[in-house]
Amino acid sequence: MLARDGYCIMRGGSGGRPGTPPTLQPGRVHHRVGMSVTPDLLTLLAGTGVGAFMLGYAVSLLARRDGQDGAAAAPQAEPPPPRVQEPDEFETWKGRKLVHELQETNTELTNLFTLLPGLTKRITETMSRREIAPLLADMVMRLCIPPPEKVLVFYVARNGKELVLSGQHGYDDPRLQLGTRLPLDSGRLGYCLRRGLPMDERDFQRDARQFEDAGPEVPFRVEVAAPIIHNRETLGIVSAEGFAAYSRNYKRMLSVSANLGAIAIANADFVAQIRRLADLDPLTGLYNKRYLFQELERAVEEAAAKGRPFSLFMFDIDHFKDYNDRNGHQAGDEALRLTAKILLERKRDSDVAARYGGEEFVVILPDTNREGALAFAEAVRRAVESTPYPHGDKQPLGCVTISGGVATYGLDGRSGAELIEAADANLYRGKQGGRNRIGQP
Repeated sequence: MLARDGYCIMRGGSGGRPGTPPTLQPGRVHHRVGMSVTPDLLTLLAGTGVGAFMLGYAVSLLARRDGQDGAAAAPQAEPPPPRVQEPDEFETWKGRKLVHELQETNTELTNLFTLLPGLTKRITETMSRREIAPLLADMVMRLCIPPPEKVLVFYVARNGKELVLSGQHGYDDPRLQLGTRLPLDSGRLGYCLRRGLPMDERDFQRDARQFEDAGPEVPFRVEVAAPIIHNRETLGIVSAEGFAAYSRNYKRMLSVSANLGAIAIANADFVAQIRRLADLDPLTGLYNKRYLFQELERAVEEAAAKGRPFSLFMFDIDHFKDYNDRNGHQAGDEALRLTAKILLERKRDSDVAARYGGEEFVVILPDTNREGALAFAEAVRRAVESTPYPHGDKQPLGCVTISGGVATYGLDGRSGAELIEAADANLYRGKQGGRNRIGQP
């Protein structure tokens, strides 16, 4: 199409055949696509950059049409239909694997959201470390789908160098009794604790060169493990084995269990610390009188129910009032602290040592008959006598001494009050015998 003097040269006319000579039509400019402009508008556009562009575009279009119209009217071949590429086996496998993983995750999340509120309530309401460990093992069994065959829960020992088996599920080997100890850095457990992250079988195999999978011979294997950490303090570790198949979600479930266990243990430790402060004598660090009577009542009930013997040892510091008056109350407090230290160094973990009042002390001795109680009392008496107390040489006997008495359940009474009374009576006999001795009936 070419515009000239208000006319339009139209290829093929209006509806003409290809190759028909061009015709001139005044007054309007026609285009096959239905575009029409007046001669005045075309003249105006020709004087502008836009018009020049449109004229140039029209000339190029006519040249292209001429080439097409002059060619033989041979039918053009239809383009081939697009080729549909069928997915290869790898892509199909990837899709199926993704669907399977999503189904697994959905099942495990549903199980987690269903069980977690109840499990969290149970474990956070527990105020004892000893009771938390079996709950942790049970939580792992419930959260993992399918569950592992065996679970172990270890706490870090007080010395910070050992792991103490505190809970387990699925093991019947006598070598895995509660209280079994392992080195803190042994094998996979030690490596997991050092990293401070949950790990599974693939992690251990990948990092096998970075740790020595050795240690004491133990009848268990660590397939998945998660450390129990609270405020950057390592409290223990959870371990499991015997999974039906590998799943990365097992590591997540053990991590959830370990994190909840860490909160529960920290909470239990805090409550225990508050209780301990309420039960302790602030001066000596021994238990106070209130706690003593609680434990005495419990010991009486156990002795009555199970026939287990126990004894009491009661003593006081000889001439303590003179010591206080002569040397001052601060020196008297120091003498009480030193006596308590001697007592704590000689008692067993199961014994309950308490400050009864003033300069009087009482020790509950579980599973101890009269002879055993007398032997313990005599050992404490000799230790006090041989200890160089400040200003001890000014005492009437030339050193700080104690007098005491013992009482045994069944022989001297069957209630806490009767046993206290009997032990006090024997203590008085020791005083009457010249002090610095253990009185007997």
